[in-house]
Amino acid sequence: MRKFKMANEEMLPELKNIMSVCFQDVFEVVDLFFKNRVCLNDCFVCEEDGKIVSVLHIIPSELQINGKIYKSGYIYGACTLPDFRKRGIMSELIKFSEKEAINRNYKFLFLVPDNESLENFYQKLGYRNFFKHKKIVLKRSMMNKFYNFSKRCKYFNDDIKNISEHMEKLQNFVYNEKNVVLYNNQDFDYAVKLYNFFDGKAVTNRYGYAICTPEFEGLIIRGFTAVKPFSVLLLGQIYKLFPNFKNYILLSEVNNYFFESRVFNQKIQHFGMIKCLDNKMHNSIKNIKNAYLALALD
Repeated sequence: MRKFKMANEEMLPELKNIMSVCFQDVFEVVDLFFKNRVCLNDCFVCEEDGKIVSVLHIIPSELQINGKIYKSGYIYGACTLPDFRKRGIMSELIKFSEKEAINRNYKFLFLVPDNESLENFYQKLGYRNFFKHKKIVLKRSMMNKFYNFSKRCKYFNDDIKNISEHMEKLQNFVYNEKNVVLYNNQDFDYAVKLYNFFDGKAVTNRYGYAICTPEFEGLIIRGFTAVKPFSVLLLGQIYKLFPNFKNYILLSEVNNYFFESRVFNQKIQHFGMIKCLDNKMHNSIKNIKNAYLALALD
């Protein structure tokens, strides 16, 4: 018999095990998520014959559209045990969780599909591509130039004490009235801890921040955010900390005009889908072209 319900404390061992099995994550990564970002009231499960077979989390979020902020949810960690897939369980679980989101007055739900197959799956459930980011590939020689220029600035070695709080304040300033998901102190704190585990680091100064992680294709620079015209200063600090990469792959908002020059190898990509839960809100996002999911946790 199939049941859908909200999670509770007794389910924690099963929930952690399912996430570890489905995403092939080591225990430390799963435990980090549950200790720092999980609220069981925001976790929904499917039980089949008394066994939890599918789970998803809806992280309370804020979506800023045309200067207004809407209560929304970020669907995260959606997964089904391998032996129970292709039975329509996740589709039913998403519909169940959407009803709960509507009861909580969420106006939108959004998520980041891991691949094209999942993108097609979510499209059938009413989600559509909405968010975009700009991917810029910088070579080591270019980063070295930014470093040589920026190290002369008096703010180059700023000591930021409360990193997550500082990132939240900068985010609110840089993305004021832009179409963007706004993260809170807790979100930033979790993101910093998560990427630290993968040998990454939050790079911050008075006027900017980014989270950098070494990966196969180069150094990935996520959520690059800087007050104009201080992008060069942040790039210089990143190079100082990570000087030995051939490629620096930077992800930023589409309208980051610092990277408009043809000198930069750049590409605009879809990154994140959305579903409107309130029929009255459809027109508010209908003509929006460049919404930004920013520092996604996926």
